Amino acid sequence: MTRAWREFGRGVSGEQLAAAITGMHRAARHAVRATSGYDAVLTPTLATLPQPHEFFDESGDPLDNLRRQSAFSAFTSPYNMTGQPAVNVPLYWTPQSGIPVGVSLVGRPADEATLIALSAQLEEAHPWHDRYARLLS
Repeated sequence: MTRAWREFGRGVSGEQLAAAITGMHRAARHAVRATSGYDAVLTPTLATLPQPHEFFDESGDPLDNLRRQSAFSAFTSPYNMTGQPAVNVPLYWTPQSGIPVGVSLVGRPADEATLIALSAQLEEAHPWHDRYARLLS
């Protein structure tokens, strides 16, 4: 993956890189302003149910793998860009295998305390400490 990014980067000019970084910073500031009126924002953690590790096999085109990763984690990527704190809370389990399905709570910048308190309240209301996925044969 690193080699693929290096090759991709060779085709990007300094001007293009600066414009992309400026655009990312602008979008991040806008996202933080848009959610600043909320203690936490609830989103799905993943775009699909958890996948077997073969789903991310790197034996083919690395950019295909990157596309799969991006589509899989589409809801978390924006908060990696904004730097807002986020937690994943397993509030559902698939009926057949008991695989945890999480939701993400995203907070205000530097307000991890609210997310930790909210997560603790959710765990108290819907405990998951004794839940384990069942392996399928």
